[in-house]
Amino acid sequence: MQADQDLEKGGGATKHALPTPEQSESIESAESDVTHVEKPQVEQNETAKLDESGAQPEQKQERGGSGEQAVRLGKKEFAIVYVGLILGLFLAALDQTIVSATLPVIASQFNALNQISWIGTSYLLTNTAFQPLFGRFSDIFGRKPTFLAAITIFLIGSVLCGASQNIIMLIVFRAVAGLGAGGIISGVMIIISGMVPLKDRGKYQGYLGAVWGVSAIVGPLLGGGKQLLEQSYPLRKWRLSVCTPALADKASWRWIFYINLPIGAVTLVVVVLFLHFPPVSGNFKSKLSTVDYGGSLLVVAATICILLATSWGGTTYPWRSAPIIVCYLIGGLLIIALAVFEGKVAVAPIIPFRIFKIRTPLGCYVLNLFMGMVFFGIVYYVPIYFQAALYQDPTTSGISLVPLVMAMVIFTISSGILISKLENYVWLIRAGGIFMTVGVGMLSTWTQYSNEGERIGYLIIAGVGFGLLFQTTVVAAQTAVAPKDLAISISLCTFCRLLGGAFGVSILGSIFNDSLAQNFAALVPNSQQYAEAKTSVGIIKTFPANIQPPIIECYVRGIRLIFLVSIPLAGIAFIASLLIQQHSMRTSRK
Repeated sequence: MQADQDLEKGGGATKHALPTPEQSESIESAESDVTHVEKPQVEQNETAKLDESGAQPEQKQERGGSGEQAVRLGKKEFAIVYVGLILGLFLAALDQTIVSATLPVIASQFNALNQISWIGTSYLLTNTAFQPLFGRFSDIFGRKPTFLAAITIFLIGSVLCGASQNIIMLIVFRAVAGLGAGGIISGVMIIISGMVPLKDRGKYQGYLGAVWGVSAIVGPLLGGGKQLLEQSYPLRKWRLSVCTPALADKASWRWIFYINLPIGAVTLVVVVLFLHFPPVSGNFKSKLSTVDYGGSLLVVAATICILLATSWGGTTYPWRSAPIIVCYLIGGLLIIALAVFEGKVAVAPIIPFRIFKIRTPLGCYVLNLFMGMVFFGIVYYVPIYFQAALYQDPTTSGISLVPLVMAMVIFTISSGILISKLENYVWLIRAGGIFMTVGVGMLSTWTQYSNEGERIGYLIIAGVGFGLLFQTTVVAAQTAVAPKDLAISISLCTFCRLLGGAFGVSILGSIFNDSLAQNFAALVPNSQQYAEAKTSVGIIKTFPANIQPPIIECYVRGIRLIFLVSIPLAGIAFIASLLIQQHSMRTSRK
């Protein structure tokens, strides 16, 4: 009983890297193979009292999920549902990348080049901001209804995007699709937590992590280009070739949104027919009464303010301009208000701040935040290096990420299988932090003269690090929280990763632009050609051969600086991994 009190206060399990057998049963067994169901108001208050008294009974993990929001499926049904969930996650992940290659076409049709960035920004804002809300809604309304609502919103948003008649309509409907995608991303992992016991989740969530890597390559290929693409990577006798038609050039750009419908329909039908969670107790009105409306509003508002400032900084407005400062100031005040409201006012807080007092989930959230900065920064700026140093076009340069993505996919799956077999995640997470830091450090040595072995090899090392971290941290975050906090803990991992990505791309982009301006001033004379090169890397190859080297040098120096700045960010992620402790993966606390 005392041990449970310690766990809620951040004690107990946080004091020992390896718990004793007795502590495994009482402190560290906050394992979440049992998902908690939010009760109507009176029942929820009673549950909270039980938590504080430490009087909650413990239960040995059964095969499959257990508890009120868990489901047992036969092998056939499980396979069908799992494939359906993967398809849904693939759609949400693909939609983040497939649009990028079609932006010039859309900008031309709507004559709105100065507003085109909002197509991606609006999707990112709602996708990120609503992650915590969907986590808590899964507890209140049930896993299945919340997921069905999310994918329905996503599909409606996709249809409306495809039917948009102007840029404003497209931006608004992209925000709608992003809202639904946020629920899909967290919902898939939450549902998996109710389908399999904790010790097996690493294996199944590992395959989910691989979906992100595949979508990073497939999206740009489907979205853009004027002909069949073929890119080969010779490595001794091995060659990797990628060929795909460009959807945006074979048909209207609107089809990149309409294509979501048949695939999403499959996921909808599968979930409706084959996934049957026990119903959540209480009627719809009583469930609505448990929603933390104030906390929900504060979470969304604070996230949007911070993301807007981060997206605008260094591009739309200078970092020290009034709009950026005001957005960050308002966002900071809203975060303070959120902490006070959740801690003092909310009966069923949307983000229970007690989980931040536990070392393991706290370490997972911080790690995902900084890993997101590094990962999305690399994915965004490595193609620019290939465009400048090797004169590749944007779509082909995206294929240059294949070594990183393949390494990430392989080690995401492998690490998940190892967790399920060894029931240990700590050493995988710390190894991932080391590989990520070393890989980024090696990328910082790239020059325009680096050979193919250096380019491919260093990307593989970084990809190994990301692969070891992507899903292992999500599993670890589930082991140290009570079942009632399982869904929000999963959602916070994704939320922190996406938030870190937004910070990373914007901050590293500002650093790159400043470096580019300084290098151009120092290395090249002032001329019309050099002025053009500062705004478009693709134009370099059209210049006379004698003036190309200094321009390429400017770009490469800027990219190297980004990688150098990413080294301490990766180092902080590794330090955060030291907070993560090994918890029992076989017992649960109800």
